[in-house]
Amino acid sequence: MNLLLVQPGHVLLEGFDSGFLGGASGVIGDTVIFHGDLSRHPDFLRIKAFLEAAQKKLLYFDGFPLTDIGSILVFNYQERHDGKSPHYRKHVNIPVFISHEGCPNDCVFCNQRKITAKPEPMTLDEVSGQIETYTSTLDDRTYIELAFSGGSFTGIAAQLQERYLKLAYEYKKAGKLQAIRLSTRPDYISSEILDRLKRYGVDTIELGVQSLDDEVLKASNRGHLTLDVYQAVALIKTYGFQLGIQLMVGLPGDTKERAVLSSKLAALLKPDFVRIYPTLVIKETELLRLCYQGGYHPLSIEEAVDWTKDMYQVFLRNHIPVIRIGLQPTDLIAEGKEVLYGPFHPAFRQLVESAYFLDRLRSKLDGQGSALDKASHIEILCNPKDLSQVIGHKRRNMLELEGEFPQLQVIPDERIRPMTVDLRLPLLPERH
Repeated sequence: MNLLLVQPGHVLLEGFDSGFLGGASGVIGDTVIFHGDLSRHPDFLRIKAFLEAAQKKLLYFDGFPLTDIGSILVFNYQERHDGKSPHYRKHVNIPVFISHEGCPNDCVFCNQRKITAKPEPMTLDEVSGQIETYTSTLDDRTYIELAFSGGSFTGIAAQLQERYLKLAYEYKKAGKLQAIRLSTRPDYISSEILDRLKRYGVDTIELGVQSLDDEVLKASNRGHLTLDVYQAVALIKTYGFQLGIQLMVGLPGDTKERAVLSSKLAALLKPDFVRIYPTLVIKETELLRLCYQGGYHPLSIEEAVDWTKDMYQVFLRNHIPVIRIGLQPTDLIAEGKEVLYGPFHPAFRQLVESAYFLDRLRSKLDGQGSALDKASHIEILCNPKDLSQVIGHKRRNMLELEGEFPQLQVIPDERIRPMTVDLRLPLLPERH
């Protein structure tokens, strides 16, 4: 069986794992074409769930072995457009921590009780007080979103879900909230659950995917597999919710290749946004025990930045916003307090974006070849918003490049697209 996944003008993915995706069998417009007896393929359900989650619509499949009738199975690529985002001056999230409620098991890396510093979920009165405190200081040009986080919301008791959601929905109907979001696990998504969320005005569902590699998921004791992710995403998109995907870097069994492939697969699912977190070793977790036994070695800062940089590029190429890279520093999430080992850095995103720009700069400079006089004055043009990242954390990019190009200068230019760079080079004298 051969397969090529495409969107208009772009090959998104070639190759998956042995026997799953291979070379192209054919492309018609913006479609995916299968040749072969797909219904008898050992990974048929996985393939079907993956494609449905990636919004490929099944146009032809009647149960006959495809090779017997000499036919093809075609999925149409469907782009999801959402033009409903209002033009507010700023966006504010009101956090509501439900702590470890709803999680059916402890993943090896997880101790939500430590991360949230709140062992019990917030009461309805506490939620209401939180909303009132925030909204009393904000004007009507602020887009206010209530965010249930800290656990698997759809895994808590249905009655408790209803109470939380009903309260949030009342504030939304009154115009004090513009949106409601929640976080959950892929295996805690069903039509019944999504009916409830839709009924109470939930806008966004963030899935804690963490990895799209089954071996990594098993080694991390996630309790679900990639098939659960694809099925959950397909349902969420069918219901019209906005979708966020959370990925982790450096889990047990992870490699750079697996992490980047997870990003490519996640990009195919067309989420509205992504978060990427490095794996940290926290007190009182199974991961800490594995560390002490020599069964797990956390990534260094340099490794985590390198892996995350390549994952980040996948989402940039696919125009998918990465709204967070790294955990936000707090009194608890700090090295030496609850985080014992792993690539914790308070400016982790800046490190990743600086590394991304260093790659871009090297590519631009190396691409000039012999036409570039390295001793001449070279101007690097970037969008003003990217200036500090182009220069690099603690000027790291400039320090690394100035040894080879001593006359570098970075100039902000509004005409340069964000997350790109350009060069302005001196004219070389003509050779006679």
